[in-house]
Amino acid sequence: MAEAQLDPAITSMITKVVQDSIGLSAQISQLTAENVELKARIYKLENKADASEQYSRRNNLRFFGVSEERGEDTDNILSLLPIERGRRRKKLKSKLKECGHNKVFFNEDLTKTRANLLFHARGLAKSGRVEGAWSSDGSILVRVKHGDSFAVKRIDCIDDLNQFKSYADIARSPAPVGT
Repeated sequence: MAEAQLDPAITSMITKVVQDSIGLSAQISQLTAENVELKARIYKLENKADASEQYSRRNNLRFFGVSEERGEDTDNILSLLPIERGRRRKKLKSKLKECGHNKVFFNEDLTKTRANLLFHARGLAKSGRVEGAWSSDGSILVRVKHGDSFAVKRIDCIDDLNQFKSYADIARSPAPVGT
């Protein structure tokens, strides 16, 4: 029986297609690596921009529950309050109550990114997955239980919360029952 021979033109075309395919694979690998690097750079730049914006808000507070009246001078009302940066929140809260503003509360003026992190961290606290969540000086903090003690951890991104969520799920899951 005679062996079938491929036409040299077809062999040449198949060889070229295989070589082009290998070249495209190398190019795809290079572009994928470049994409990963660019994503990392964007992430760092977004974090720097957020930190800069948060720093510009460091002296700002957001008040909620204040009823507005026509012709009132909000600057005058706020000038009566002992507003200082730092740990004077209790003093400010008591002064608000003295002025008849029992339902008024305030928070740090957080960037959208950090406010979102705090929202999710507080959700984890409400569900019992972390012991507490709050902001301090623009940083988002959670308290987690480690054995018989507690640790305060800074949250910089949503992945940090997912890490504690996983930890809490594992810590709170029932121990396996022996067979």
